[in-house]
Amino acid sequence: MPAGEFENCTEDSLCGQFGNAVYDRGRKYSTFFWIFNSLTVFGYLVIYTNYLIRAIIRSEKKLREMAHIDRLTKLYNRHYMLDRLGELPDDGKSGLLAMADIDDLKKINEKYGHNAGDEVLRKVAEKMRAGCDGCDIARWGGEPVVFEDMEINVTVTVGMASRVKAQSIDEWIQCVDKKLYIGKNSGKNRMIE
Repeated sequence: MPAGEFENCTEDSLCGQFGNAVYDRGRKYSTFFWIFNSLTVFGYLVIYTNYLIRAIIRSEKKLREMAHIDRLTKLYNRHYMLDRLGELPDDGKSGLLAMADIDDLKKINEKYGHNAGDEVLRKVAEKMRAGCDGCDIARWGGEPVVFEDMEINVTVTVGMASRVKAQSIDEWIQCVDKKLYIGKNSGKNRMIE
């Protein structure tokens, strides 16, 4: 149709049926279709937004877990523990901090291999979790060691201290670390308070 012919179309004419929207039948159903289309689009937006929010929450949870949990031992890592210690009140009643070190782990790795060293770390971590239910236990550091079916006797040296009033987290950690190394230098397989 040439330009300007739609201006002369009426609702009953052929050009009226094709010149307007498909659902515009004398405006009888246009409101219904407009509302239906709007609600459909809005519904899809709500569903898709909900899906995206859930996916973001799942990925954040997974990232937080990856950032705070040691893959080998499934214990918290140093960064988590520093954050956790920072949440404690500075009143000297914060509880007890202990550091444990597996004696001669390097020798175990050299003698039995890194897979055996890894298994030692996992077993010690399991025993620590079982022995201290409700405690925050973290792998502070150490060399990552990568099982062979064998029995390996392992000893542990522990340094521990209660927090003194107004003592900073760093000072508390240094105090415990010094006690750990006193134990390591005085024969290992001991606990220094």
